[in-house]
Amino acid sequence: MLEILINLKFIFKVYSQKMKWIFLCIIFLVLLNAIGEIFTIITIKPLLNKIISNKNIINQTNNFLFLKLDDQNMLLISLILIISLFIVLSLKIINLLMISRFSAKTGTLIASNILNKNVLSKYYNFNNYDSSFITSTLTTQLEVTVTGLINIFRLFSSLIICLFIFTGLLINNFRYNLLITLFFSSVYLFIYLLVKNRLSNNSFIIKNKSETSLKIIKDGFGANKEIIANNLQSYFKNKFIKFDWEGRKAKATNYVLKLLPRSIIEFLAFTLIISICLISLNYEKNSISILVYVGSLAFAFQRLMPQMQCIFASWSYISGEKASIQNILNLLKKINNQNFINGSDSILKFKDINLVNVCFSYKSPREKIFEEINLKINKGDKVGIVGKNGSGKSTLIDLLTGIIRPVSGEVLVNGMDIHQKSNEKYLYRWRNSFSILTQNPHLLGDSVLENIAFGENLNEIDLNQVYESAKKAKIYDFIESLPEKFLTNIGETGSKLSGGQAQRIGIARAIYKNKNILIMDESTSSLDENTEIEIIESLREITSKMTLIIISHRKPILEICEKIINLD
Repeated sequence: MLEILINLKFIFKVYSQKMKWIFLCIIFLVLLNAIGEIFTIITIKPLLNKIISNKNIINQTNNFLFLKLDDQNMLLISLILIISLFIVLSLKIINLLMISRFSAKTGTLIASNILNKNVLSKYYNFNNYDSSFITSTLTTQLEVTVTGLINIFRLFSSLIICLFIFTGLLINNFRYNLLITLFFSSVYLFIYLLVKNRLSNNSFIIKNKSETSLKIIKDGFGANKEIIANNLQSYFKNKFIKFDWEGRKAKATNYVLKLLPRSIIEFLAFTLIISICLISLNYEKNSISILVYVGSLAFAFQRLMPQMQCIFASWSYISGEKASIQNILNLLKKINNQNFINGSDSILKFKDINLVNVCFSYKSPREKIFEEINLKINKGDKVGIVGKNGSGKSTLIDLLTGIIRPVSGEVLVNGMDIHQKSNEKYLYRWRNSFSILTQNPHLLGDSVLENIAFGENLNEIDLNQVYESAKKAKIYDFIESLPEKFLTNIGETGSKLSGGQAQRIGIARAIYKNKNILIMDESTSSLDENTEIEIIESLREITSKMTLIIISHRKPILEICEKIINLD
């Protein structure tokens, strides 16, 4: 719990100045709410005394603040109490709304920062987290963290309100109320010590099992054909049930532990009040004073118990979900506040790209893919890159496009090192200057239209350019045969298309971008011979004045190239 509170500072780093002011407003409202509570506690005792005795028994009740406590002012004081209770209620509602909205906004800010760092990063991270881990983090665990943040607010606001209520109780009757306060605080402390380890252990069970369950679901989609072909449905079903049940069972246990103190405290509180009432029967002379005390104590309990339960329930939730919350905070630790300059439409007037003494390795510096490689490609060059599997063809493309950084050496575009800090804008302009087509282009679970015009809003898409690109990619006739033509949904990752159709959608996407540099990485490998020949002829036409870089094992498409680089 303490570790979570310390690490909350990393959340504050994502707040704007406006969010920080809202945070201060929430604290201010909590204080106003607490002042209202102490006011109602102090008010109730003299009012009850007057109502029950109908006469001034004790001198200190003769006056209430600036008003004399007589029959004429009874109505006014009662109205003040009712209005005070209404104001306290209103402040609670406003504060709850502000806390909920503030926490929700915090969740969006945290999600965007984690997404930007781990998914939409400046460079491709080959040491990145497993996608199931990030998916679980940005969905289930982030939802838990937002709820946890709400509970942290509730915990501290309830703590402040409880302190003010306790102050009101001590003002009314210091000795007895101090003993009662210590007694009930001890009960909560005892229960806390009893359940804290169980809650903490369950938090790790919930986090780990939810991540594993999500991974099983993901594997079920990815290996769906193999599961059906090998009759593995029962295996995956039983595996999912096992991990899902363990996680939900831990959540159910935490829910019970969270509510446990309420029933115990209610029982003890009512037992105490009934006991005091029974004792008052033996003291007729002080019966009115005892009844007044019992009435004010019951009123205080009515205000206090929900706050004390809120403290315990909030603490229980935070402890029970500690692993998930801490996971989010640990990810935020690793995020710097660098604002990536993306989304720019500016492109370069390309002259040449030059790799100078470039070295690159994925893991160990000793296992280098490239060591002091030198390569220059000029505007208008048609370059083919060949080599056996694992020779570094795709890695070379990643270096040329600036998707990854070399371990050492320079990647110069028009003489500018694109990886220098001062040239960051130049890197993004370079990425805007080419179209890249991979062997397996990722297709969105949207329409054909949105997949060809990848990254553009529907109202910004140039339909004529989409149609022309589809024709050049030899996919237009197929699209026109679909039920909804270009608006047909192609399924998740293009599941409704064949491999060749998916590649042609990818080719149409690259052509649609209409850049002066086209980079193709095994992008015709799934096409039949006739379709490949047709697309090669289209490429000859559209790339006559373009710079073309091709990776392929297939000789027909390499015939377009004027220069071949062999990495073997």
